[in-house]
Amino acid sequence: MMGQVSRKEWGWVCCFSLVVVVIATLPYLAAWWLTPPGKFYTGTLLNPLDGHSYLAKMEQGAAGEWAFTLPYTTEIQQGAPVAYLYYLLLGHISGLLGLPTTVVGHAARLLAGWGLLLVAYRFIAEFVSGVPARRMALAVLAFSSGLGWLLAILWGLTAPDLWVAESNTFLSILVNPHFPLAETLMLLIFLLVAAPLERGVSQAEATAGARGYLASNGAHRYVLAVLASVALVVVQPFCILPVYLVLGVYLAGRTGTERRWSPAWSRAIVAGLFSLPVAIYYFVLFQQNPVLAAWTEQNVTPSPPFWLTLVGYGFLVLLAVVGTVWCVRRRQGLFLIIWTVLVLVLLYAPFALQRRLMMGLHVPIATLAALGLTQVLWAWAGPRRVAVSVVTLFTLFVGTLFIVFVCIIGAAKAEWPLAMTTGEKAALDWLRASTDRSEVVLAAPHTGLWIPAWAGNRVIYGHPFETIEADRKKAAVDSFFKGQADPAQVVRQYNVHYIFYGPEERALVRAPGPGLTGTLASEVAYSNPEVTLYRILPPAYSRP
Repeated sequence: MMGQVSRKEWGWVCCFSLVVVVIATLPYLAAWWLTPPGKFYTGTLLNPLDGHSYLAKMEQGAAGEWAFTLPYTTEIQQGAPVAYLYYLLLGHISGLLGLPTTVVGHAARLLAGWGLLLVAYRFIAEFVSGVPARRMALAVLAFSSGLGWLLAILWGLTAPDLWVAESNTFLSILVNPHFPLAETLMLLIFLLVAAPLERGVSQAEATAGARGYLASNGAHRYVLAVLASVALVVVQPFCILPVYLVLGVYLAGRTGTERRWSPAWSRAIVAGLFSLPVAIYYFVLFQQNPVLAAWTEQNVTPSPPFWLTLVGYGFLVLLAVVGTVWCVRRRQGLFLIIWTVLVLVLLYAPFALQRRLMMGLHVPIATLAALGLTQVLWAWAGPRRVAVSVVTLFTLFVGTLFIVFVCIIGAAKAEWPLAMTTGEKAALDWLRASTDRSEVVLAAPHTGLWIPAWAGNRVIYGHPFETIEADRKKAAVDSFFKGQADPAQVVRQYNVHYIFYGPEERALVRAPGPGLTGTLASEVAYSNPEVTLYRILPPAYSRP
């Protein structure tokens, strides 16, 4: 029965989902295990630049902050309340429990990934009947990837399934905690607002099959829809756009077909209205706050070319087309088709964060593909159904296996930005314990990525997007260490309090270590065999 999930099914789903998140953690465990003596593993893998920026946000929370400031830039800032609240909250949990931010971040990632798969199974049950077919659909959703691996091997090109974490369920679970959480909230909104999502299901059957919170039109569905909607805006604000666009188009079509007002409209309107003020607040904040506005202007994430997006889903697209044809002929799965088409259009709309709208797209595509497999290929294969399933799954899963192995191989090199030396880690620990977070540390661009995440201090340059006027500041840092700029001028201009001189800086500087601050009033604040920290003495760091 559509929508009905038995207790036995839930037991299997819980175990299967646990296996998936464990597999998504194996690359991190392998990276930690393979880190050689003298090196410290940072706990990041795919997209380590953003991974460290999330750790930096958590570091602010661990220090007791609730108002977000950009730590990768030197501009004077007014804290932004509620911005990046999720990571600030994780940081507070880290500080409260006395656990490293990396441990709390990975725990949140595992929990969010596990929850995503549970909710995704309930979503799949809206469209797929029969336990074997649902299990196959969840496996396809959890592990399927595209043909990026083939494109990378043959031509050295990078398709979205190898680096755009929003494009792929497994990648979302692998990379960070807020992507799977955002996808979970999107699915919850769809279910709470509009279930039953399959128009072919009668209201009586839906009521009988959709137990618990989806069994009636009671107030609890309104309350939970509001909470999920507000939470989604807080976690990933722009995801609210595709969610309510898809709901609006789908409910309009359902109303036209059934010729009656659905209570789903009321739930959608109420949830949307409650979340709208939060969305407006974020929009105004990132337009009016000077630093956040400058960051927004340079934080452009365009979608890849359309053909490359299709490659990123690979054979999943072909199966989804088969599933779509099967749905159209039976007038089923309209919600999945609407979701897929609308997001593909939005991906190429004139919007600076196009690529971010790919969040969740893998869910309808994978579900349509699972319908193509279980309803069409299984019927065609007959007694060869098992063999067809094995070949299909291997074809869909090989890209995910490729990603796991590439992550492990990359981490085994123990290079920046995945690993630092133990001397660098010790110096960062000293900064965290002995300096104020507002004090600026001048360091090489590579070290600048680590400092806000592991010490909490601000830096001149550390991130290509989160450093305001990133290119100019990166050039200033390079010029300082290469002896091409007046050291005193750089220190005064950026209000520098400490200079970090370690392996990354030594690779840039042309003079020996002591010559680094020869024209500055400074003293050695900390040193170990690998790193020296120079404290700039006043009035050198006083602004003119």
